[in-house]
Amino acid sequence: MAHDNIGTALLAAQRRIGAAKAGSENPFYKSKYANLGDVMEAVKEILNAEGIVVSQTLEVDEVGGVPRDILCTELLHATSMSRVRSRSYIPISPDIQKWGGALSYMKRYQLQAITFVPTEDDDGQTAKGIPSLKSKYTGSMKNRAQLANLCKEADIRDNEIVRQIHKALIKDGINDDDKSIALYIEGFTV
Repeated sequence: MAHDNIGTALLAAQRRIGAAKAGSENPFYKSKYANLGDVMEAVKEILNAEGIVVSQTLEVDEVGGVPRDILCTELLHATSMSRVRSRSYIPISPDIQKWGGALSYMKRYQLQAITFVPTEDDDGQTAKGIPSLKSKYTGSMKNRAQLANLCKEADIRDNEIVRQIHKALIKDGINDDDKSIALYIEGFTV
């Protein structure tokens, strides 16, 4: 069907796109999740039928004098050339396997977010280096002080943002250790 722009084409596609099927199994966490291929299978044919091209590319940006890899997901309307973009920093890692895992994770979630496909997985802890997502962040005074110090180190000075991170940590049950909380803060602010 012909559409004039990305908005009408994406609306038509979203009316037809369902949830990505959780076709992969994480044996370590004994959970199922929709991998990148499952998400692509859920969206690509429908988007293409509505005249939308999907692209995921890597870009480099400099943050504080340090080069950072950025994943850019773009939906391009083939007729009008109008587009929708989403950009996210990929966590820094000297280990290429961990970096690749984080990239796959980001590609999957960015594609799900930009196409409004529901997530059905709980396997993001691998990319964050978090051994378990069982509720360990209790929000105690010790943890709040720890969070405040880590936010200061990340140059987050806005108390409302710190409160939002605090609530999200409790909701998501992030482990009560500096590394897990710091990685969570990095993901929250990017």
